[in-house]
Amino acid sequence: MIRNAMENYDCVFIQPLLGEKKIGDYKANVIMDSFKFLINECLNQSKVFLGSLTTFMRYAGPREALFHAIIRRNYGCTHFIIGRDHAGVSN
Repeated sequence: MIRNAMENYDCVFIQPLLGEKKIGDYKANVIMDSFKFLINECLNQSKVFLGSLTTFMRYAGPREALFHAIIRRNYGCTHFIIGRDHAGVSN
């Protein structure tokens, strides 16, 4: 999805949520290290911006996905990719 976005738009802003999560979710350092590896090894670094969003997960399903989209829009993003089970819709 990220490569497709990079082909169709000027750049990609990756902003993982790093705040408090439920037990068993990935830790912030693992998430950031994974994205850094992805950017350095697999993507055109000149077209990718990596940020972070520190807030706690609410696990509110579609409402939280909309909340995340509004935050990204405040950063200037025009599109938002929603992943599978975004914001904990299942379980």
